Amino acid sequence: KADAVPISLPDEAYRGSKRAVIRFNKKPDLDPGQFYNLKDVVSFMASDNPSNQIRTYGDDLDNYLPTRNLYLPINKNELIKNGVITISDTATLAPRVEWSLNRSTILKPNLLVLDILQKNNWKRPVYFAISVNSDEYLGLNDYLQQEGLTYRLMPFKNKSSDGLPGKVNTSIMYDHVMNFWWGGVDKDDVYLDENILRMVSNLRSNFARLANSLIIEGDKTKAIKVLDKCIEVLPEKNVPYSLLMLPVAQAYYKAGAPDKGKLILKKLVNWYSDNMQYITSLDDNYRAYYRRDMNEAVYIFSQVAELANESKDKELENTVKPLFDKYRPYYTFDQREEESAE
Repeated sequence: KADAVPISLPDEAYRGSKRAVIRFNKKPDLDPGQFYNLKDVVSFMASDNPSNQIRTYGDDLDNYLPTRNLYLPINKNELIKNGVITISDTATLAPRVEWSLNRSTILKPNLLVLDILQKNNWKRPVYFAISVNSDEYLGLNDYLQQEGLTYRLMPFKNKSSDGLPGKVNTSIMYDHVMNFWWGGVDKDDVYLDENILRMVSNLRSNFARLANSLIIEGDKTKAIKVLDKCIEVLPEKNVPYSLLMLPVAQAYYKAGAPDKGKLILKKLVNWYSDNMQYITSLDDNYRAYYRRDMNEAVYIFSQVAELANESKDKELENTVKPLFDKYRPYYTFDQREEESAE
């Protein structure tokens, strides 16, 4: 039986509508160039002391966020004990995690997450779901490590090179991806509704990210196995190919399996070509509803043409280049017309 989640705030501090919203208001005596202990800042926001509150427009007293520059002390002993780091790592480990909050408004769930972070003191691993908006990571993106469908908070920077939060721990994520029971999406009689279909489609980007990370590390064999697993557990018959399959195909090329990548690209080109043929047959008024679809199709054609050129695949290039040239005029940088149409 697991221990309760570590929370220092008493129930009355967040019960009902209390501290539902806490806004940033710089405290005059705090140096904007300094970082402040998360524990002290959480305590300040939870305080009922009028000196730690600010008067609102309605002349009421309200709690506020005094600074966005925070630090979390690093408990090296707990990190070693839990196997997060080794004794040799402590020589280069900074004494604390410093970061700036990515928001000016703290909602009640954010306040509780911050309280858990300071109270936990690295005794238990803390994970964020990859499916939530990146704002929910509270600015800790560079300290996250992807291990599957979660990001684990780490005591050192894990900045990625692909613009996504955190860095992939290929050893852990490979084990999770290859040995996870995927639940039968590959079965013939399975039905995926719209929401589930969207969720499982997004999983493909995580397969591609793991594969690309393995390629960067020089392990193309494992990268191909990951991509093959993606095709196996999320088959086209139940999860139709879409834009999210493009990174999978590109990763196949990078890993040295262009034939497998080309099969995907040809299917994408055929599907988007049929789609564009239909959309462009519509009257202008109706076509305005499909601007996002048209932009996506033109993007696919351009990426496939570029990949075909780089791989010197004349057959593929001769197929997709005319489509790109034909439909490129339908691409627009302005999404306002689509939004107004909706």
